[in-house]
Amino acid sequence: LEKVMLQVNDAHITGSGETAFVHQIGEVETGLREGWTYEVDGEFANVGIGQYDLEPPAVVSWSYGQMRSE
Repeated sequence: LEKVMLQVNDAHITGSGETAFVHQIGEVETGLREGWTYEVDGEFANVGIGQYDLEPPAVVSWSYGQMRSE
């Protein structure tokens, strides 16, 4: 997923591999308690973007809000 996100013009990624982190998408930056999380095919992803291997076809949905982990 990291490779895909690096191609998105309005996304700002810091780190790489296991430390890859979506810091900003568009005008919205990650804050202290809120940030970007994602789901793949409707399932919450509990690993970072540098650790997630996408298998096409896949639908990735991003949302901004309170950070969560499951």
